[in-house]
Amino acid sequence: MFTSFTDARSHPGNQGDFVLRFLTLIKKEITQHVLSYRFIIAVLLCFILILTSVTVMLGDYKKRLANYSVNVPKEDENRAIKPPETLSVFAKGLDEGMCRSFDIWWGWGSINPTSKSQRVNVLFALFATPDFAYIVKSVISLLAILFAFDAISGERERGTLSLMLANSVSRGSLLLSKLVGGYISLILPFVLASLFGALFVSLSPIVSLRSDEWVRLALIFLASLGYIAMFFSLGVLISAMTKQAASSAVILLFIWTIIVFAIPNAGTLVAKQIAPMPSVQKLEEEKTQTWIAEIFKLSNGQTTSLQTAWDEIHDRFVQLEGDYRNKLNRLINLSQNLCRLSPAASYVYIATALAQTGISDEYRYKQAVLRYRTEVFEHGGDYREAKIVRAKNSVDKPRFGYRRLTLSESIQTISLDVAAITAFTALFFMGAYLAFLKYDVR
Repeated sequence: MFTSFTDARSHPGNQGDFVLRFLTLIKKEITQHVLSYRFIIAVLLCFILILTSVTVMLGDYKKRLANYSVNVPKEDENRAIKPPETLSVFAKGLDEGMCRSFDIWWGWGSINPTSKSQRVNVLFALFATPDFAYIVKSVISLLAILFAFDAISGERERGTLSLMLANSVSRGSLLLSKLVGGYISLILPFVLASLFGALFVSLSPIVSLRSDEWVRLALIFLASLGYIAMFFSLGVLISAMTKQAASSAVILLFIWTIIVFAIPNAGTLVAKQIAPMPSVQKLEEEKTQTWIAEIFKLSNGQTTSLQTAWDEIHDRFVQLEGDYRNKLNRLINLSQNLCRLSPAASYVYIATALAQTGISDEYRYKQAVLRYRTEVFEHGGDYREAKIVRAKNSVDKPRFGYRRLTLSESIQTISLDVAAITAFTALFFMGAYLAFLKYDVR
């Protein structure tokens, strides 16, 4: 290997020699990684975790489909419900909450969870959902650190770093070769395992991916590669700032814990302190008090008719729910922005938005339920029995409808998160380059 560097020295202006040296360095990095224990660990973890994940999530998806079929509304039921998203197999996100069915009572337009709705997998309430997005966010990012923690400091300890730089290899090309070669070695088992996982899901009889869903899945995969590249660049940066590989590993594990777990959880807690909101129990108490107050007014003759009392209750309920939703949306937006300080949170936002199980999708579904509530109330809100019967039997009875975000709309919602991960990757890469320029290789 070093012979090629020596021969290339006699033709410093020859670009072909530069490319040859660069490719040789990349080949050396790939060979070094493939023959190491970490590559075997990467292969085993990627295939075992990803294939296990899609198997478990397919079972969960099948149960949620069965739950949906049980709750499909009959002719005489005012019910809002949507089927589970197919791509929730890869990024479940908020899909389980979105798949709950809600009965709309025409009286004052109350929205109540259907009695037959049930949690499909109670274990997911105790442990994190083991979908593809979670595996990439936590495990594969940790693998990236494992591959990169000794990229510079390890070579220095072994004494090979000074030898390579002594053979007319520029620091820039050496650093770039380590980034490219190490990254290729890392993503090779990940790419193969992901393709096997996608093939396994597509062959399942309960799954039928549409053309736009294949595009969304491909974009989730590309976002995952970008997220992994960010952590690998971070690993090289810390390795270029330390003299010992052990020190680099400890620092990277600390940073990984902060990025993946601490910041997302802390962001939510801080948001709750900045934008506090009442509990659901308080909202229900206020509704009950409204109902009692209006019935009292009606019994004392302060309200002229039952229809007037009905309308007052409905309007007050809408106002209370609207205030609660506004505070909730403010809390969610603040929490989202604080969590974006972590690239892990940005990756989750990207994956769930592309899988149509994200925050924007849940908001859109809630708005659809509220619109349906209004339609039901306006269509059958008269208390008189004749009109109630006519409304229930009418051919123009309102039906629940939900239009998913289009692919372009989903991409718009993730533009800030894509920019954040790209910026972090560029920052770590430039930091690694500047640190390596000043690095003492002795």
